[in-house]
Amino acid sequence: MKAIDDPKLRDITAQRQRAKVSSHAAVEHPFRVLKHQFGPATRAGRRTVRR
Repeated sequence: MKAIDDPKLRDITAQRQRAKVSSHAAVEHPFRVLKHQFGPATRAGRRTVRR
């Protein structure tokens, strides 16, 4: 990505990126927690049923 020379535009872009990243993290974290809680047990259960 090219560096932004204009300081105002650079600050606005940085704020926008920070907002996007923080909202993404806030949305993804609960899904990751649930995936780690229920994922391995579900996969192991499926494996046993198939065999």
